[in-house]
Order: sequence, then C-alpha cells, then structure tokens
Amino acid sequence: MFASLIGDIFLFKKGYDCHQLYEMESYYLEHRHEFLQLINDKNTTNRLTRWISFCAKAHECQLKEIGHAIQNTSYNNLTEKENQLTKLNRRQKMILEIFANPDNRITNRQVQKMCQVSQITASRDLSRLAMLGLLFTHGKGRSIYYTRA
Repeated sequence: MFASLIGDIFLFKKGYDCHQLYEMESYYLEHRHEFLQLINDKNTTNRLTRWISFCAKAHECQLKEIGHAIQNTSYNNLTEKENQLTKLNRRQKMILEIFANPDNRITNRQVQKMCQVSQITASRDLSRLAMLGLLFTHGKGRSIYYTRA
C-alpha cells in the first residue's frame, strides 16, 4: 500500500488528481491470499521485490479497467454532471485553468479583475463551479475563497 501511496503522491505533485479514479483495495481484496502471503514474506525475509511486483500488477489491472471503461463510454451515457461540464462558459473555463496547480485559490475579486466582470457575474460563475463539485468554498461573507475540488 505504501508503493500505491507514493505513486499517488507523485502523480498529484505533477498535477494529476487520481482521487476516486481507481481503487487499489479492490485488487487487494480479490487477491487476498497472495496479499497476506506477501505481507508475511516481507516481515520474515525483508525482500520487497515480490511486493513491488504485486503493487505494479495491481496498478496495471486498475488502469486497464479504466481504459476499457473509457473506450466503452459514449457521449449518450454521460451523466448530467458531465453534460454540464461541456456547457461551461469562457469565464468558467478560465477560472478552472487557474487550478492547474492544485494549491491555487481564487476569490470573487480576483475573478472580477481577471474576467473584467461585475461582482454578481463573478459570484454566479464561482457558485456554478462549486455547485458542479469542481470547486470547494471556504469561509463566509467577504472572506470566501475557492479551491479545487
């Protein structure tokens, strides 16, 4: 599991958010006997080659499943939320581009300046992105800021 965590941290640092994209636990549960045997072997022999190989195989299987799911998805099968994502306006897309770096945050005032719009227009854009689950809202009143979901 440590190898999986390191892989996820590496991807996140490079700007790829794999949260809820795949789950290693399902592979571990399906191969529980081998998983438990590897844990016991690791504790007795200190050889991690088989453990790393097992984790790599788990990643490979999960990524193949994702690939098959993507290939079998047609535009008609998209959820309502995914359909809404295709209908974002130019300003909303600009706002999301700011979050290429996961550590960024944005305020209403910054959106007003960046997009040259009124306070209410900036609020509508930000609240729509938050409603779609793309942004998290932090704070209240004038101290509200938004981060990537």
